[in-house]
Order: sequence, then structure tokens, then C-alpha cells
Amino acid sequence: MVDSTWLIVGLGNPGAKYLDTRHNVGFLAIELLCQLLSKELHNSSSWSNQKNYEIATVNYAESKLFFLKPLQYMNLSGIAVQEIANFYKIDAHNIIVIHDEADLDFAKVKLKKGGGDAGHNGLKSITSSIGSADYYRYRIGIGRPQAQQNGISDWVLSKFTSEELRALDDIFIKIKNSIKVLLEDNFELAQKTLNKN
Repeated sequence: MVDSTWLIVGLGNPGAKYLDTRHNVGFLAIELLCQLLSKELHNSSSWSNQKNYEIATVNYAESKLFFLKPLQYMNLSGIAVQEIANFYKIDAHNIIVIHDEADLDFAKVKLKKGGGDAGHNGLKSITSSIGSADYYRYRIGIGRPQAQQNGISDWVLSKFTSEELRALDDIFIKIKNSIKVLLEDNFELAQKTLNKN
């Protein structure tokens, strides 16, 4: 285990009307990941509400993990990420962002490092704020609407069904197992871990 500090960010929009929407899958993921890792490691962790974000901390071997939910809207997500990264001196290589991806089928998940933002306002804000795109991204598939009359904007703000939410729990467990490998600085194995049953 590398002795280091990591920032794990879940993207979403604040407020009750966005709860359980597809665009908020990063919030859903980060909440369960923090809970699962805390339980596995017999850590106690709780979310602290700040002005622009919620944050929780988990001690993982010799590393410290900060879990972050930016509480400004998606296109301002980078403000909180930059604040925490600067304060704890976390560089882009130790930042993990979990977000929705319309170009992946529902419940598919991919891990990549760096690259463009593909029009995702949260990623665009983070890259601009921290001055680097060289961070890890877990891209959780939400698919695209099938009906032609439904635009992508309405689709990403629509709510998951109860069946979809149950399916996502399994995906979040895969992401948790993958992150544990990624923390050991093994990117390729972390990618492969996502494909295990």
C-alpha cells in the first residue's frame, strides 16, 4: 500500500428534486463506497456538511481517503475539488472521479485515466479548476433514451427505477473492489477487476 492521500469524488446535483436521478449516480456511488469501505476496515466515518460540499474520511492502511460530494451544481463541481486538493496537497494522479456516462449502456462501468470531458459539465469544471485532466474516472453507464421525443437533458435528470437502483448496488461493489486495487497503483488490474463477476 502506497502511503498517500486520495480524493474520491462523486458527481451529482444537490437538492431533493435530483435525488436518485441518472445524472446523480456519482452521489449514489460515493455514499455506498464510503459506507462499505468504512465497514470493511472497521472505521467510523460520517459526512461533514460544509458550505460547498460534503466530505467524509476513511483511513485505509497507510493511506487517507477523502470522499467528496460537491454541493454546487454539476458545472461548478471543480470548485470543491480544487479546494480540497489544494488544502491536502493532492495531485491529479491521486484523484478519482465517479460520474454518469450516457455513451455506455446502463450499468456498464469503465475505468480510464485522463482524456477529454466528452461534454460532461462536471468533468469540464474539474479539469478547468485543477488545471489537469490527468485524474482517474469511473464512468457508470446510464445509456441513452430510446424514444426519439426524449432529449438527453430530460433523460439524465430522470429517476432510476427501483429495479435499476438494485442493479447499481452490484456495480458499486465492483467499483469498490476496483478502487482497492487502484490504491495499490495497479491501473490495469483495477480495470480488469471491474469485469470480474
